[in-house]
Amino acid sequence: MRHRPPELLGGPTPRGCTMTSMDCDHLRHQMVSAISDGWSCTTVRATELLVVSPLSFPDGDHPEILVAPMEGGLANLSDFGQVQARLRTSGFSFNPEAPRSAIERTARGYGVQWSPDYDLSMEVPADDVGRALFDFASAMIAIDALVALRTPPRPPMFSDTFATFVESQFDNVEKKFEVSGRTGGRYVVDVAIQEGGRWTLLQAISARGAGDAASINRTFRTWYEVKDEYPRRITVLESPADAYRSSDVALLTDLSKVGVWDFRSQVADFVREGDFDSESQPLLYDRRPRLPE
Repeated sequence: MRHRPPELLGGPTPRGCTMTSMDCDHLRHQMVSAISDGWSCTTVRATELLVVSPLSFPDGDHPEILVAPMEGGLANLSDFGQVQARLRTSGFSFNPEAPRSAIERTARGYGVQWSPDYDLSMEVPADDVGRALFDFASAMIAIDALVALRTPPRPPMFSDTFATFVESQFDNVEKKFEVSGRTGGRYVVDVAIQEGGRWTLLQAISARGAGDAASINRTFRTWYEVKDEYPRRITVLESPADAYRSSDVALLTDLSKVGVWDFRSQVADFVREGDFDSESQPLLYDRRPRLPE
């Protein structure tokens, strides 16, 4: 990029206008005035100062820096956990090695220390605090920007989501209910409801397992193993219902009622009032699964 030569300052602009003549001293005076007007400083204890920088985070908040005197003519600058709090609020995890290393590298680049408690600090000669405040505020903003490295939150498993719904509808609910099969094996069912001295077992199958024969077969095997002791059984499919092959749904209806998350209220109603012995209502939703191609 080419700079305009000094003699053109104050000369005609491309639009034909003229700028007010200015020089470097004038610009320095403007910059010093702007900087001094932007900082604020408050005494928070007898010897400690809270300084608010004119620089800003992307959301418009400003770095706040606590300045405290130390022995030997030094001063300590601290963010007293401001950056840590901002990162945590945004879902940033300090546990993976990569984010921690990125914070440490960024802090070192500004001469700032990052403590095991995730606070930022800097020790400088008392006479250099003015300059150090610029570096420290810049470090806070740069480390705050590392929120881009946060790990996206994992969506909850469908079985957990369904269990939470069941708990909102019934009082006596057990999650991860362990039962013994007719051949002696042990099986874990996602949710069990005890109503009037009777147990109702519910197993959830996520949409991710819609085409997974192992998920279908595992549920079918569980129902086969417990069908004599637990006649009240429901398989609940994650929406949409047509993601599952009709042959798989038909297999499950041989040994259980089959509901769908979109129609979970019908599942809850059937647990309360449905006839598990009747074969006239194998599906607890208002849509039929698609036919196999």
